[in-house]
Amino acid sequence: MNAREQQALRERVERAVGPRFMVEAEIGRGGMSVVYRAVDSRLHRKVALKVLPPDLVAKGELRARFRSEEHTS
Repeated sequence: MNAREQQALRERVERAVGPRFMVEAEIGRGGMSVVYRAVDSRLHRKVALKVLPPDLVAKGELRARFRSEEHTS
């Protein structure tokens, strides 16, 4: 993923999560996801947002695997 694609993904994430989360920076990247550091305005704390890039969302088996890793508090 080049710099332009990375910026476009970050902008999509910011639009998708809305005003509750303020995305600060990308902090990691794995085989199928990107992790951003963000601030949760409701909980007033830093959180990690793990995102499946758009080109992988269409792949059902990857989407299912990603969802199985979902954690909420």
